[in-house]
Amino acid sequence: MIYVSSRCAPFTCIRCSSTRSPNGCARPLRPRANWWYSRRTVCPRALEAGDSYADEVAATARAVASRTGIARYEVVYQSAGRTPEPWIGPELCALVRERAAAGGRRFLIAPIGFVCDHTEILFDIDVQAAAAAREHGAALRRTESLNTSPTFIAMLEGLVRRML
Repeated sequence: MIYVSSRCAPFTCIRCSSTRSPNGCARPLRPRANWWYSRRTVCPRALEAGDSYADEVAATARAVASRTGIARYEVVYQSAGRTPEPWIGPELCALVRERAAAGGRRFLIAPIGFVCDHTEILFDIDVQAAAAAREHGAALRRTESLNTSPTFIAMLEGLVRRML
């Protein structure tokens, strides 16, 4: 078993995410958009027990924003579990509704906490968050996932080779 000491993205992964953040579809929204980096949420009790998750998410967002020249952004959370426990936020759909109701019309989501398209991207962002934006006449887009990016795959290969 291999112990991963941190969920904070290695430099190469930050570089990969940086190539996706200001992609072509995002450029028209970029100047006045609400620019958000999203990550899966966790229960506050995990943080209270000393988990550094939120700090690592913030560090990754800062690093990607710095590489892409994004000066104003926020970290948002998504994909809360279906439990009675509270989850850390701000929660993506709730924030979309709040900001759209206050006049926000452009939202760009960069899901830095995810490496490929799957349910938490395709449904939580592309369906639920987009619907929340449309309810208020706003536009919501997300950056392309890393998926099979050659730089990302090379980074994964490098990590595996170092562990062998």
